[in-house]
Amino acid sequence: MSHHAHGTNKVYGHASRTREMYQPSAPSTFFNDLHPHLRGVVVKQQTLAERIHGYLLRRKQRTLRQIADKMGGDMGRVLRCLLANEALFEQMGNQWRIRDDSNAI
Repeated sequence: MSHHAHGTNKVYGHASRTREMYQPSAPSTFFNDLHPHLRGVVVKQQTLAERIHGYLLRRKQRTLRQIADKMGGDMGRVLRCLLANEALFEQMGNQWRIRDDSNAI
C-alpha cells in the first residue's frame, strides 16, 4: 500500500538536499584542477610603494590627489609613502613621477 491507512500523504520536503548542504565542500576547486602547479603557492602582498610604482609606470605623471584616489583615498598615507621612497619618486611641480635613474621594483 503506497499511502497511509487514513489517506494522508506526509511530504518530507528537501530532505536529501539539506543533507548535502551541511556536508563540507570538496577541497579541490575548478581553479586548482586547471592549475595544479599553483596549488599551495604563497601569494606576496604588494606594498603601497610597489602599487604606486606600477601605477606611475602606466600613467607617467600624476598629482597626489589622483594617486591617492587610485590607492584608496588616504592622501596622508600616500604622501608619507612618496616622501619615504624618495629614491623611487620625485615631485615635478604639483605632480609626482618615477625617477629616471630608478630601477623597477
